Amino acid sequence: MALGALIGAYQEDDSGGLAALLPLAGRTLIEYQVRCAAAAGASPIVVLVERIPLALNQAFERLRQEGLAVVPVSDGAEAATRFEASELILLIGDGIAAPLELLLRLGHEHEALVLTVPDDEAHENFERIDSVSRWSGVALIDGRMLGATAAMLGDWDLPSTLLRRSLQAGARLQAATSGNEPLLARNSGALEQFERSLIAASRSERTDLASRYVLPPVEDFATEKLMETGVRAEWLLYLALALTVGAAFAFTRGWLWPAVITLVLSSPLDLVARRLGILRLRQSRQRPIHSSCFGLPVGWR
Repeated sequence: MALGALIGAYQEDDSGGLAALLPLAGRTLIEYQVRCAAAAGASPIVVLVERIPLALNQAFERLRQEGLAVVPVSDGAEAATRFEASELILLIGDGIAAPLELLLRLGHEHEALVLTVPDDEAHENFERIDSVSRWSGVALIDGRMLGATAAMLGDWDLPSTLLRRSLQAGARLQAATSGNEPLLARNSGALEQFERSLIAASRSERTDLASRYVLPPVEDFATEKLMETGVRAEWLLYLALALTVGAAFAFTRGWLWPAVITLVLSSPLDLVARRLGILRLRQSRQRPIHSSCFGLPVGWR
């Protein structure tokens, strides 16, 4: 069954800006959400937003440059026109950071589904469903339900109304497993731990002495600094190739120490490039790289 995605991007964070623009892994939360939806096979990816400030427009442009078609809409009626009635729609709430593995699993579902979290103090900011559960901010809804809801919406909140109507229509409830739950972020501090988990998960398996004991500090430092820049992963690979060729040339000339130093400088570049690709959920046009991130194959680019 075809899968689309509808993402909310209109709620304000604690500082008065958009929660969708909170920083995450060197980019913004909305970029992470869109990339995850695309990885789950969703198309089109529609973003519900009341206004498009410059920072949000820049995020959309970066996504489009990566080949991800993002469609901003201003209301439910316009959103409904972007989907087929027969398809399922991956609904991601405003400010929700969901683990990639969780969304990939939803991409294989074939019926309406609402993911829940417990109704306890740790989840008090999530929307309550009943006496024992709250909405996790992630659901699969029927395209017909979106059209019908948009037609009668009025001034009601679209995601919340969709949730209620889906539950009334018999959507299946499924609890998100502990440790793999979506996070509701209303400030950058709430995303710090989630970001650290993404960075940690991007580390590959250490198979030799150098990568296990020598390179990790350099690799970690470079990854955290470069993920906040516009440096693309393949640029680092080209640089590593150029340094390797330069080292080979130096060896042929008998320049031993310059050759060794050049090889040492090139050593962590492919690892850093790989981790940048994983963090940005960028698919390679050339070949996949199987990462330890969530135990899933993710490419670099």
